[in-house]
Amino acid sequence: MSNLAKPAVHVQPQTRHLASGLVAEGKLVQAVKLVRGATGLDLRSAKEYVDTLKLEYLARGVPPEVETAALDLIAKGEPGEAAKEVRRRTHLGSRDAKLYVEAMRAGYGRGRSLSDRVRAFTAVEDYASAIAVVQDETGMTREEAERFVTSLD
Repeated sequence: MSNLAKPAVHVQPQTRHLASGLVAEGKLVQAVKLVRGATGLDLRSAKEYVDTLKLEYLARGVPPEVETAALDLIAKGEPGEAAKEVRRRTHLGSRDAKLYVEAMRAGYGRGRSLSDRVRAFTAVEDYASAIAVVQDETGMTREEAERFVTSLD
């Protein structure tokens, strides 16, 4: 799910704030242009960054109990039902509900940092997924990712 991976780029807080506002207004193209202009990123990287902002925006509109219900359905192997549940219980349309569920399947969630997501994988002894998510999001080598994973309590 490379389209959900956060690109390794530093975006100034003011740029992030302005881009987040554009995302909230549904002005994704303008947000991408803003990020490209402020950072020098190529189009694909800027779009990926704006996609992560959109996921954050969508997650803020999903109550914790709906997120829990969606995670339960995802765990049962029913992502389609999870998207329907999110759509039914929130303001999200079908496309955004599916995007939200895709993000949840990739380990994103309310206020979940990389460390939190890694801990969730290691709690169920899924070290391969923990290492893979660290490599995907940080660009670390396998050995570096393994050290990161084992360093968490």
